[in-house]
Amino acid sequence: MDAVLLEKAETQQNLVLLRKDNEKAKQQAQDALEELARLREQLDQSSADHLREMEDLKQTMDASHAKYKVEVEKLQLLLKEKEEKEQGEGLQQQELEARLESVRQNYEGQLSSLRRELETAEEERLRQSQEEAQILREEAARIRSAHEEEVRELTEQLETSAADFEMERERLLLLQDEPSEQLSLKDSFLQDVQEEEEDAGRAGGGRGGTGAGGTEALHTEDRDDEMGQLRLALEDLQSQNSMLQEELIYLGNVKAGLEAELLQAKEDFQLEKEELEFKVNELQMCREDGEGLDAKSLEQPQVSAQQQQEIPALEELHRVAMAQLERDLLLKAQEEKEIMAQEVSELRERCDRLFAERNVAVDECEETKEILRNLEVELGERTGEFVKRYDAMKEQGAAAVQELQEKLRASHSQNDGLRERLRGLELAAEEAQVEEELRSSLEALREKNKDILSLLQEKESAVQELEEQVSTLASEKEAAQGALEAVQQELERARKDQSAEQGNASKLELCLHSLTLEKEEMQKRLEQSTTALEEREHAGRRAEGMLEEVAADREQLASELQALREEVAELRRREELLREEATSFGKERAGLEDRLRSVSEERDELRMDAEVTRGQLCGVQERVLELLGGTEASEGPRAGEKEASDVPALVESLVAAALQEKRSLLLQSQERVAQLTEELEQAKERSDQQEAELRARVEELGQERTLLQGSLDEVLADTQALQGDLAQMKDANDRIRAENQELLTQMATAEERLQASENKELGDEDQPLDKGTDEREELRQLLAEKDLLISKLQDDIALLQGDQREGLFYRREQCDRSH
Repeated sequence: MDAVLLEKAETQQNLVLLRKDNEKAKQQAQDALEELARLREQLDQSSADHLREMEDLKQTMDASHAKYKVEVEKLQLLLKEKEEKEQGEGLQQQELEARLESVRQNYEGQLSSLRRELETAEEERLRQSQEEAQILREEAARIRSAHEEEVRELTEQLETSAADFEMERERLLLLQDEPSEQLSLKDSFLQDVQEEEEDAGRAGGGRGGTGAGGTEALHTEDRDDEMGQLRLALEDLQSQNSMLQEELIYLGNVKAGLEAELLQAKEDFQLEKEELEFKVNELQMCREDGEGLDAKSLEQPQVSAQQQQEIPALEELHRVAMAQLERDLLLKAQEEKEIMAQEVSELRERCDRLFAERNVAVDECEETKEILRNLEVELGERTGEFVKRYDAMKEQGAAAVQELQEKLRASHSQNDGLRERLRGLELAAEEAQVEEELRSSLEALREKNKDILSLLQEKESAVQELEEQVSTLASEKEAAQGALEAVQQELERARKDQSAEQGNASKLELCLHSLTLEKEEMQKRLEQSTTALEEREHAGRRAEGMLEEVAADREQLASELQALREEVAELRRREELLREEATSFGKERAGLEDRLRSVSEERDELRMDAEVTRGQLCGVQERVLELLGGTEASEGPRAGEKEASDVPALVESLVAAALQEKRSLLLQSQERVAQLTEELEQAKERSDQQEAELRARVEELGQERTLLQGSLDEVLADTQALQGDLAQMKDANDRIRAENQELLTQMATAEERLQASENKELGDEDQPLDKGTDEREELRQLLAEKDLLISKLQDDIALLQGDQREGLFYRREQCDRSH
């Protein structure tokens, strides 16, 4: 029983342990299923991300393709416009040539007419100059007489103005004494008024009391003060009147007005005096009647009271009337003072203006005198210059006649001169060849410009390729970063799996194997990116070299432009020389016509000599041919050597014949002397035309230089941008290398941990192996999808590059066709 119980207990313990193991296995299976679901979700998310990235890449590719098509269309339109412009320029050039031909014909017709007009104009100019000299002399005499008359009139005016001024001054001095007379009249008038008032006060009787006498004394003091003030005011007026001289004309009228006012005031005072006397008489009569009538003694106090009341009232009335009169007089005097001050200021201003006008008139008179003197001097100088010119023209005419006589005398010894002229014509022909060479050089410059434009287009295409490569590198960099992030995520998942499942060694080995494969692929990609970066750097260096070449071409163009300017200056100098020679040819045409006869005779003789020399040359050629034929028949194999030995003699004979023919051609060229004169005129016109063309070409070259400068600036800016992009790519490459190094270290640590886990646990391999195989297959599918995506992207990039190259090739063909 004990043994059975022990076995039962052991079996129960084993059962409990098995249950625990079973629960652990179930838990591990549940965890594995959860991990598998999580991995599937991550896989779905990564696939969705890849699909989105693929769609974005397709959109960017479509946009870039559309942009490329638009640029190609723009370039085609530009090429068409350029072709149309060149066709229009060709038509314009033809029209210009036709116009130049018509203008040349017109100029030829105008030259003869201008020469005739020049002769007539010289004669007319001499006649007009003589007439102008006579007219100037007459005008000088007339101006002198007019000047003398004006001076006489001005002196008379000055004398009359001085006499008027003296008369006005005397009148002002006379009028100045009138205010003193007015003051004396006013003083006498005031004294009369004062005496009348005193008489009236005394006649008022003793009953007026002492109060009336005191008031009269006060009134007299006030009157004295007012009189003093009036006298001061009048003294001020007198001082002002003495300062203002030209006002006195108006003061006569003022004096008449004041006299009338004084008479009116006297009459008013006389009336008031009579009224007061009448009142005083009435009062005296009343007083006498009161003294005589005793019966009326009761009424006397009343009468005296009434008289006493009436006397102050009368005195008040008299005082008010006097005050009113004084106020009126003061107001009138103030108004007259203001009016006089205004009139004095106006008169002063008028006097100043008159003095200023007199000074201006004097200055103008002096100026006219100076102008007349200058005119006399200029007329004298002009007449002297005209006489000198006339004498010089006479001397020039005599010198010209003498020169013509000397030329006629020296015309007999001009055979050598004619030969030199012929040589000069040959030089002119050589100059025409030089002009042709200049045209060819211009054509070469145009071709060089076309080559430079093609180089610039190639550089633009290279820059576009660099931009596309930079974009591809950026996309590859983003893809590498995504892969690195995925690797980091997988490493994190591997770490979690290692901590959660230490028994899944095979799965981890497979993951490590896949990671090593991905690491190798990443290393390959990094190597490819480094090679691509090196290629970009090499392309950047090539671009820099091309930029240096463009700069050198620009300098060469600048030097060529300078050379063209020098050539244009040389052509202008030659043109001037040709013009001078044309003028000399025109002068020597008559002598040449005389000499042409003798030259024609010499020409006939030289023709005979040329025919003789030609016969001799024919005989020599026949002898040479006979010698060559005889040597070939006799000597056989040595014929080649003898031919080689006879060749120098044959060459010398041919050279002599060529020289003789050249001499004959030079002699024949004498026949074309008249034609060459016409050709010289045509050469002048052509030189003018070529000068205009060269100027237009210089302007075109300047415009092309500015365009090249702008394109060079753009290329420099693009190269700087590319250098910046290359620097950024280098930085990104360095970061990627650092991240790869970190990944390698992390993978090494993961391998070490896996080795440790393999040594620790070796159980439960079937189920993890199945999981590892499933995950390995899923990872392989992901890698296959990534490889397909990368290959597709590479194919699309290759197609884009091929389309771009085809477009560039098409643009080059269009440019070549347009040029």
